[in-house]
Amino acid sequence: MMAQIKPVSELKNYQTVLDKVKKGKPTFLNQDGQLKYALVDINEYDEFITALDLLKRLKNAAALEHYDFDAIKKDLFE
Repeated sequence: MMAQIKPVSELKNYQTVLDKVKKGKPTFLNQDGQLKYALVDINEYDEFITALDLLKRLKNAAALEHYDFDAIKKDLFE
């Protein structure tokens, strides 16, 4: 990933900054020497949010108690 770091003052020429934001090429803006903002391609952001949601769901599922179907079937029908 080729990230660009620019001072927030570059937003005065925002179109120039936005034109450089592409999938896989985010632009990070710093303010007072600290990274403060990230500009990312909207499709890449959507993929990130979807992946993060999936990870949260998997984590929650892993924390649930698991049941053995064969053991339940045996208890119910035998």
